[in-house]
Amino acid sequence: MLSYTTNDQSTTCQTGNPIDDCWRCNPNWQLNRQRLADCGIGFGQYAIGGKGGRFYVVTDSSDHDAVNPRPGTLRYAVIQTEPLWIVFSANMHIRLSQVTIAFNHFGQKLVQRMPRCRRGYIHVVNNDFTEWEMYAIGGSGNPTINSQGNRYIAPFNYNAKEVTKRVETGEEEWREWNWRSEGDIMVNGAYFVASGAGVEVKYEKAYSVEPKSASFIEQLTMNAGVLGGRSNKLSKWTANGVAGGGGMILESGDDEDNSDDTFGSNAQSQTSSNSILFPVPTSLSCFLFLYVTTTSALL
Repeated sequence: MLSYTTNDQSTTCQTGNPIDDCWRCNPNWQLNRQRLADCGIGFGQYAIGGKGGRFYVVTDSSDHDAVNPRPGTLRYAVIQTEPLWIVFSANMHIRLSQVTIAFNHFGQKLVQRMPRCRRGYIHVVNNDFTEWEMYAIGGSGNPTINSQGNRYIAPFNYNAKEVTKRVETGEEEWREWNWRSEGDIMVNGAYFVASGAGVEVKYEKAYSVEPKSASFIEQLTMNAGVLGGRSNKLSKWTANGVAGGGGMILESGDDEDNSDDTFGSNAQSQTSSNSILFPVPTSLSCFLFLYVTTTSALL
């Protein structure tokens, strides 16, 4: 059963979100942020290489020299022999082939790319999507998308009810892509256009954690957002005042493809989220922090 209690210090425990329940019940959680390394789930659950290490802030999004990467780049961080806790100073693209997106709240006025996937395997599980302006989940290049236990609340715009978008691809091609919705709640006319095979084996690489019932979504996402609340800056990492954004891009290829930028991606967001890719919420940042530390052999 999912339950939670609140004391005078507004400490929330046992929400059903396994990441928050693992480390946030300690009222002094901000004094030991690396406790988060023991709480990973999904594709990054075994990546704890940064625990006990110093903080490394990625300030340079370039990746021009794989042999001798520059200090400040992500590649430089992951080839170090010492443990590092990697955080990002600004919006950047990260290319991974398997990604878990869980326990996030994507709020009103976000336009698109929650996420936008190219190739790879994406597990979208137990998130709350509220009144996007174009679409919630987009993709190109034949990604596999497994949507489970989410709530999709469509906007009032009749032309934007669809959750999904295949970017610059004809139906004769995308109908073979493996996209499915399972256990999701559709509200206000929202609908998910599935495609490809319905057999379970096709989604094995896009399954990382057992989904909880979407009926608990408000409780599961109640702590999404900036750690400690919006009134402080306990976890806000910025450089030169760079912050903001309007979507999330996940890709495993090298080619640029921004053909869905009809509206741009800089809408003022009311979502509860941290900045990592574009506005990547707190829970996802956990997966990326932990996952990239173990992929140095691949980079």
